[in-house]
Amino acid sequence: IGIEYHAGRAAVAKAKGHGVVVGNFLEQPATPEFDRVVMNPPFYGRHYIKHVQHALKFLKPGGVLVSILPATAHYDHKELKGEWRDLPVASFAESGTNVPTGMLKMRATP
Repeated sequence: IGIEYHAGRAAVAKAKGHGVVVGNFLEQPATPEFDRVVMNPPFYGRHYIKHVQHALKFLKPGGVLVSILPATAHYDHKELKGEWRDLPVASFAESGTNVPTGMLKMRATP
């Protein structure tokens, strides 16, 4: 299941057969029922911090969260702890952004 704010992007995912809820992720009630969460939160400002913190609440104990984040999340701000891996330069250039990015892997506490 996915949660997408933008109705057009949600419609594209639904057309591909994915289950999608249209809405603000931060307003979705979190219950720890998932083993894995994969996300690409907004990069604007440091809004991604609230999104990652909220996403952790969806995980069962020991569950894994993987998030695509701006590189500044790791190199400048260091507010989220986990296993960091830089992604190749221009990984999302095809989507219209050239922000340096990385992948953060975190585990929910048992």
